[in-house]
Amino acid sequence: MPFLHDLDVVEFHPSLATAMVGRYLADLGAAVTTIEQPDGHPARREPPFARAGQSLLHAYLAHGKTVVRESGSGRDLLRSAHLVLHAYPQTEFEQLTGLRPGGGPPCVSVTPSGEAGPCWDAMPELAVDALSGNLWLNGFPGQPPVAMYGHQTAFFPALAGVVAALAVTLTADVHREAVSALQVQAS
Repeated sequence: MPFLHDLDVVEFHPSLATAMVGRYLADLGAAVTTIEQPDGHPARREPPFARAGQSLLHAYLAHGKTVVRESGSGRDLLRSAHLVLHAYPQTEFEQLTGLRPGGGPPCVSVTPSGEAGPCWDAMPELAVDALSGNLWLNGFPGQPPVAMYGHQTAFFPALAGVVAALAVTLTADVHREAVSALQVQAS
């Protein structure tokens, strides 16, 4: 029996990192439902594409999940989930969903640079890579930084998000109030 077989997770308008967290949780056995924006996840439009026209990145991220487009019933899924993953600042998430900390399922917000600080809403990926130490793998000391290829920056908050999601899930019954809104950042 999979480790997370009895966990219902909902991704709400996932970012790339949030979708990766959901993929990892699905691989561990969680039932993951993705609520995409009405025009679909941006990864649907990213190359490379399979012969049938489906984005391979989106196919990877959606593997093992149920994907639905946003509708009124999607909001009901949020309230019945054991865990909600999203990439919004808490106040914006509350405005979009009506869910407040402690008033619904535990939430894990996976953002590239947190919700506070001088660059929380506009930190470029190169800065996130540099602060995380990821650029040490790319380029040469003393030379200008070389950006990582593709979406590698999303892996760091995604891995931290998995750890946070597991912590929230495994302690939710004991410490529900304390972990009702946990935020993850890459730096």
